[in-house]
Amino acid sequence: MNQFSSFLKKLLLVIAFFCVSKNVIQAQCVQIESILVAACGTPEGQNEMFRFRVGPTAVNTSTMTVNWPSNAWGGVIQNTTTSAKVATLNADILAAGGCASLLQPTGGILPANAPVIVVTSYLFDTAANSFGALTEDTYILFQNSTSTGGHFGNYQPTGTRTLSMSFGSGCNESVTYTRNLLSQLPGAAVSYTASGTASYFNNGCSAPVAPFTVDAGPVSMTTCAGAVLNFVGTAQGQQSVQWNATQGTFSNPTALTTSFTIPATAVGTIAVTLTATNSCGATITDTITLLVNASTTPTFTLNDNLCNGEAAPLLPNTSNNGISGSWSPDTVSNTLSGSYIFTPNANQCAVPYTLNVTVGSGTIVPTFDAVAPICAGETLAALPTTSNNGISGTWSPALNNTTTTYTFTPAANQCATNATLIITVNPIVTPTFAVVNPICEGETLAPLPNTSQNGISGTWSPALNNTTTTTYTFTPDAGQCATTTTLTVVVNNGGTVTPITGNNSVCIGDTLALANATTGGTWSSTNSDVATVDINGLVTPLTPGFTRIIYTTTSACTLVFIDITVYLPPNPLLTDKYICVDKVTGNYLTTVNMQCGVENANHTFEWTLNGQVLPTTSNLHVATQEGLYQVNVTNNTTGCSATAQANVIKSSTAIAEATVREDFEKNQIITVTVTGGSGDYEYQLDNNWPQASNQFVVQQGVYTITVIDKNGCGSEELTVFALNYPRYFTPNNDGYHDTWFIEGLSQQQEAQIFIFDRYGKLVKAITPYLSQSWDGTLNGYPLPSTDYWFTLNYINKDGFLKDFKSHFSLKR
Repeated sequence: MNQFSSFLKKLLLVIAFFCVSKNVIQAQCVQIESILVAACGTPEGQNEMFRFRVGPTAVNTSTMTVNWPSNAWGGVIQNTTTSAKVATLNADILAAGGCASLLQPTGGILPANAPVIVVTSYLFDTAANSFGALTEDTYILFQNSTSTGGHFGNYQPTGTRTLSMSFGSGCNESVTYTRNLLSQLPGAAVSYTASGTASYFNNGCSAPVAPFTVDAGPVSMTTCAGAVLNFVGTAQGQQSVQWNATQGTFSNPTALTTSFTIPATAVGTIAVTLTATNSCGATITDTITLLVNASTTPTFTLNDNLCNGEAAPLLPNTSNNGISGSWSPDTVSNTLSGSYIFTPNANQCAVPYTLNVTVGSGTIVPTFDAVAPICAGETLAALPTTSNNGISGTWSPALNNTTTTYTFTPAANQCATNATLIITVNPIVTPTFAVVNPICEGETLAPLPNTSQNGISGTWSPALNNTTTTTYTFTPDAGQCATTTTLTVVVNNGGTVTPITGNNSVCIGDTLALANATTGGTWSSTNSDVATVDINGLVTPLTPGFTRIIYTTTSACTLVFIDITVYLPPNPLLTDKYICVDKVTGNYLTTVNMQCGVENANHTFEWTLNGQVLPTTSNLHVATQEGLYQVNVTNNTTGCSATAQANVIKSSTAIAEATVREDFEKNQIITVTVTGGSGDYEYQLDNNWPQASNQFVVQQGVYTITVIDKNGCGSEELTVFALNYPRYFTPNNDGYHDTWFIEGLSQQQEAQIFIFDRYGKLVKAITPYLSQSWDGTLNGYPLPSTDYWFTLNYINKDGFLKDFKSHFSLKR
């Protein structure tokens, strides 16, 4: 046997030891994920459950044994009774908004990576236990047992219980829970991490699968207009959340935590709703009712216009309307203008008030009430000679009904300055009205509007007459700067209109063409929210409901109509999914449930794959191959149809290899190269988090690289060895780095290490095969802290005998 073959055999023995040790620790063939300890339903012993997940290799239930904390294992049973219960549970899951199914294994085979529920009896009560809106296809096994006694141990002040299971051939798993940490109510459960760490919860009478719940917060709250509230919602099993409110705005309406701003003008009740949507498209909601009290603005009677040096007003801590609070600043300056903010004390539903004080340089600006606008030529009343703030004086120029700006000059010794007043002089306006369409003789004539299009109010004369064409006069009310105007209403007599032709129903998304043999008419809809009609009789449906489409002409004095029903079409939804294939042969390994979300009742379904019709006629198609799937759904009552489509994409585990750079590099790099497979992959070093990069920086040792298909079709493990040497050691007998040696050479009989001091003197020879090391001494005496050199003869990773030289540090 040559040196390379000997080295390779030893390396394989080392790798095999690490792999066996790792598998025993990780127990990756199956993993127990959760236990429903305190079951609902009577008797409890027939309704308990636990959930586990199969590892990267399929297992067979014929080799399965369970060691319950109480009771004996009865084996797995699968018959018409269990099939009926699975069908009942799947119907409940579908009704709850789920899009996955419970499955019984074919031939006892549980596929790789499959989630599995184990029930303690085939007499399981389906009505007492809910699987909710299940979103992942899950296998279910029933124990062949009629035992009524519990298989676990519920809450007790002390003690632990252990559940273990086996599929033979070293495939074992066990977990333990502490009884006093369980909930004391039915539904008490415990979940486990991959390392077996337990956590305790209670989701009520439900299987140990992820529940679908949402909680917005308290049922009701009392608050104030303009307030900003912080909401922290909770949800489980959701894919997305959405906040909505009858009034107000959210800072982040699609996050569980958000702030909510109430409008300053809001009062009364506001409903705030949190909606959760799961991956199946089902929704649930929870609502908070806000009772909003109106906010009050504090009022004060304070002098806000001072002369320089004039006595400043004191700022009261209670407003005229009883609002208490504080001012900032709290003292008014009589030399500088400024703003003073009154902040109400808490819990008064009051808003801050700002007092803007103007300090003039010895002058006050007189203030006057605005003078209402006048009409051109109207008489103007005399202006007051004393201002609202007590300043007396005179006006210029003299009043007239054409000038708009007047100047007020204060009398002497009043600390006041000139002021101006603008009086608007409006021109005379002619009222305008929309033309009234001609009517037929005897037809009801709608009252003429008492307000014109340009806002002039008034009255009409003479009285309305629906028998002859009449001109009516509009007389404006007083004080509006307006003149009279006239409007003529034409009264026709004429023939009849032919009937309307066309269907009397239409689906939203389609259009309906109506026709009438009488030309020159006008189409209209009595309910344009339901449907509109254009000038050519083309009806466009908008919302479900009823409307009447009317056809009238200017020459005919009768009208015809047709009543139209607008129907809402079905709303099927499909999402892209992945199907697993064999990485070598490309054979399909799994199926995919394509659920369109429309109930089977009263609907017809047509499925196609890549344009070819499929035999499926229900709302659920089980896809067995990749391609573009489309479903066309027709409502059997309305005849309305709609389609949805999605791709089923194949995916597989990877064909890959892992390589490492040269021996003894300080930071060695492992590179994973994928050479085959159809998946989207991420990479995991030992038990670390998976990553997108295919490279890892390591030190020394045997490493396991897992190539994981992100689409859920499994993973592949690769093993690689990195060789390195320690850069220093500290022989101080503290238990850490007390000796110097090179790991990974213990299987090479040929390997030799020679250590020298800085002068080239040999201080130690080491044979790694004999597990030798250096403790930093020579002939029993400790050597000083410094650098030491070494020469290594070994067989490298390519199987060749090689010399390596370097140095390391001794630190004391």
